[in-house]
Amino acid sequence: MLIAAASCTKTYEVGTQSEGMPIALGTWNDVMTRAPKNSFVTNDEFDVFGYKWNDGPANETTVFNGDDVKFDGSKWTYEPIRFWDANFDHYTFYAVYPKDQLSASDAQTGIFTSNEQSFSTGAAEPLLVAQKKTVDNAAYGSPVQIVFKHTSSLLNLKFKKHPNLEDAVVTVSYVALDSLLVAGSYSNISYDANNNPIGAQVSSVDSLGWTPAATPVYNDSSATAFKKTSEVALAVDTGTDVATAGSLIDSLIVMPQILNDTGNNKQQITITYSITTGTAPNEQTVTYQNKTIDLALFDLTDPAVDGNSDGNPDNDNTAPYIARWRPGVCYTYYITINANGIEFTASIDPWTTETVAGHHYLIN
Repeated sequence: MLIAAASCTKTYEVGTQSEGMPIALGTWNDVMTRAPKNSFVTNDEFDVFGYKWNDGPANETTVFNGDDVKFDGSKWTYEPIRFWDANFDHYTFYAVYPKDQLSASDAQTGIFTSNEQSFSTGAAEPLLVAQKKTVDNAAYGSPVQIVFKHTSSLLNLKFKKHPNLEDAVVTVSYVALDSLLVAGSYSNISYDANNNPIGAQVSSVDSLGWTPAATPVYNDSSATAFKKTSEVALAVDTGTDVATAGSLIDSLIVMPQILNDTGNNKQQITITYSITTGTAPNEQTVTYQNKTIDLALFDLTDPAVDGNSDGNPDNDNTAPYIARWRPGVCYTYYITINANGIEFTASIDPWTTETVAGHHYLIN
């Protein structure tokens, strides 16, 4: 999708060269993922940064420095229009969505720090960062396709009952997430060999990117996005198709963060459930109120690679070790309720993509 050469009376340092072509910006349009919206809509805007260069820093000239690029419902526009300059061998572009989210930035490196962002609704991704895009002279005149990447994590909670309870009715009536960090700032420090943005190291964790607010802000567990209060009867866990587990919290956008295994602010799942056995009039129901699961307890069973501060493995699950939620990653927790306890496993995947009709703008 191109930016039209909108008319304007202002000039830019390149001028309106008669032999030049307008620099057109668009968004890569092959696959999309869940993000603030299913597609861009009228008046959506991102900031673009970029410079033209030959060889060596003496030849670098800033062309875009946080300029707003706006979607008018059918095309992307910005002003004043810049024109490709054949006196330079390369252009490099960076972008951030939505506009005006940065507290510091460098137009020639793509390095920036964002304003403090909020994840308190759990429904909208506050910040997307584009891949670094370098265009060589031979490609001048073609649209510059901007490919945005996730800086948030995606979280799912899925529930089943254990085969031991196949003949019982297991009902979950309450699920809530507690002590999730929901405010912080993102720092982009470089780009990798594939031109993907790399977030700053946070508390010795490479590429986490998000630094919590100076005064930590935690989620409101009473907010709709972070809880489920309607009763859900669980299907049995066959051990072969965990994908059919009932989703009680689905596609929750969360701030990447380190999961605490000590202290008072451990990220937790709190659940209330009941197990009913027998048939009327002799059926019996046992209810378990507000049982908690610490999300940092996803340990490997080998103490040598456990990673928990207590040095001991957590033997009641078979999940991979999840010590933190990283940007652009989807974490699905599978929670199986048994008569004598709760077992849980997890899967770690790239943020799921799908091809749909219409205007698409995200990958990974």
